[in-house]
Parts: sequence; structure tokens; C-alpha cells
Amino acid sequence: MEENNITNKLEKLVDYLKEMNLPIKYRGSHEKINLPFIIYYENEQEGFYADNKVYYISPEFVILLCTKNKDHLKEEQLENIFNKYNINYTKQETYLDDEQIFQIEYYVNLGGF
Repeated sequence: MEENNITNKLEKLVDYLKEMNLPIKYRGSHEKINLPFIIYYENEQEGFYADNKVYYISPEFVILLCTKNKDHLKEEQLENIFNKYNINYTKQETYLDDEQIFQIEYYVNLGGF
């Protein structure tokens, strides 16, 4: 039952990301898409464990906003979506020299919505 709950939450998250009107794919897809785009993947799971029992598992997902140039407007749009749906996040920026793209990383936990 918890798995279905996580699946439903992930589907909602992807629906929310579609509001950006950008291509969205799960990491590892070999499909060629043009910048800007969004990639998402499961990073780790947090849980509550006690007495040799798992009571609660909450996966963390990473949302990557990939752009050719630093794009404050797209970042703000994505953050507004997170705020609109009460999705807590942390943010980190990376520049990929080999690919010459900015990668804005948002870490979200699906347990909160």
C-alpha cells in the first residue's frame, strides 16, 4: 500500500512539473531532447524504524532543471510550482563543463504532500 501511495505522489509531482511546459524525463532515458528540460530521479529513502520494524518510508527525489544559460526566470517558475503545492525543497547549482549546461538541482521529499 505504501508503494502505491509513493507512486501516486510521484505521478502528482510529474503532473505539477508539466506546468513548466518543458520536456520531462526520468534519468537514464537515452531520448535526445533540446534544452531547457527537466530530469527527475529517486535519490534515497528516509524512513522511521523502531523495534526491527519499518513504520514509514519517504523517498527523496531530485529534480534537475537543465538550461544552456543561467535562467532565473525558469528557476523562479519551478520554485513557484513547489510553493503552490506545498513541496519543500533544497536547491543546489552545478555547471557541467563537458556539456556546457547549468543544472539546478532541487531535492524534494514526497512524504510531505
